Amino acid sequence: MQATASVYTRSNAVYSKLTFKESKGAVKRLIPDNLPADYSGTFYVRLWEQGKRVWKPYRSLDEAMVAQANFATNQDRARKGIPLLPTPTVELNPSTSGSVAEAAATYLKEQESRVQGWRDGSKGGLSPNTYTAVKKSIQVFVDACTDFGAVNIAEFKTPERGRAIMLHVKKWIAAKTERRKGKAAYADGLKFTYISQLLAHNGIKMARDKKVHWNGDPGLLKWHEVPRAQRPKVSDVVYYTPADLKAMWNGAGKVIPAKNGAARTSWTSDDIRDLLEVLVLTGMRDEEVQHLQWDDIIWANGDGLPKFKVKDKPQYDWKPKNGERTVRPVEHFAVALRETLKARKTRMKVTNDRTLVFHTTVNTPDQNFADQIRKMLDNALTAKYEFNRPEAHEQNIVHNFRRTFATVLNSCYGLSAPTVQDRIGDADLVTVQRYLGKVDDPAAMRKAFEALPFGPKGRAKTRK
Repeated sequence: MQATASVYTRSNAVYSKLTFKESKGAVKRLIPDNLPADYSGTFYVRLWEQGKRVWKPYRSLDEAMVAQANFATNQDRARKGIPLLPTPTVELNPSTSGSVAEAAATYLKEQESRVQGWRDGSKGGLSPNTYTAVKKSIQVFVDACTDFGAVNIAEFKTPERGRAIMLHVKKWIAAKTERRKGKAAYADGLKFTYISQLLAHNGIKMARDKKVHWNGDPGLLKWHEVPRAQRPKVSDVVYYTPADLKAMWNGAGKVIPAKNGAARTSWTSDDIRDLLEVLVLTGMRDEEVQHLQWDDIIWANGDGLPKFKVKDKPQYDWKPKNGERTVRPVEHFAVALRETLKARKTRMKVTNDRTLVFHTTVNTPDQNFADQIRKMLDNALTAKYEFNRPEAHEQNIVHNFRRTFATVLNSCYGLSAPTVQDRIGDADLVTVQRYLGKVDDPAAMRKAFEALPFGPKGRAKTRK
């Protein structure tokens, strides 16, 4: 007669047989006597089926011991010809199927299939950039699980084990992820969002969610334990003041241009100042400016003011975040901006309007706008130009222009938040409201803003 079933744990692909002792107290029960500290979190029963040794996994020790007892009982029933007891459903194969790596690969394959839907215009599509972010987040999750010794996705269904894994994932992300200052909470929260979606695909709730009802399941982590970016207060919104913008403009003048007759290998002072003017006066996202073509500019239409079309660029596999739209710059600066771009077009000797306004030396979208802005900031600081908001130099420097545009329209020119939302093309009014900074003296700020070198009063002074 073959041996009865035995209960094991698994650590680093090695199975270890458990021995048991009787617990003390009013209710006595068997508990493991040699449970490894780093075991995988899933219990296994080794038994024989059809002459072969097999391993069957169970989510808890109780399930494993019931299965072990049922196996021994069924052996006796089989000898006596009595119907066998039902065998509990096995949820995974402990060797390969159901592993964290396989669950991640399956999830990523599903997400990758959504990219084509994005290209076809489907609402459920996923942009290539977002898919890349998802892929990186899931890889970080897999690496953290490997470091912890978590092998199978079913380990997350044991609350204590799943919680321990996720707390380790949280620490792993904080220790291993490189990011800009001020972006930690946002970056970590975004990674956890993608990880929670992966776990949800496998029937596991990661954290308490006020919007989703999981039949009373509290989740592996509590609400306050999940990293998330706190919404800034009005006084915390970072935008560039007129003094900051003037310092950047002067800083751009310190950039050394390419040598005469040589190919343009770096941005010149004029290039960076043109970029600064477009970012400040249109509030467009950096990707929208990166993909802006000359034929996207409406030089004059009806009211005589220039406008900019934001639309799909299939040749670069790019689409606007919230669909196509038309951008209007700050009205008092619009004509001057048009003249700047006309001068740029002449200087760049543009013969094909389907080329990019700002491009690399090989005529592709320039992905390094932040580097050019950083040059202006660094040069301004080196020259000891004054910055009213020094923290603007430490955070998301390009997106701060979008906040500046929204704040100027709202505080200096009196546009309501919904109107600003329409101007910057954001789908969420709450997000727009988080862009609006606190201005103590709107009239003084407007006066200083219009006196900037690229403002109407600043240009008039320059022409004199």
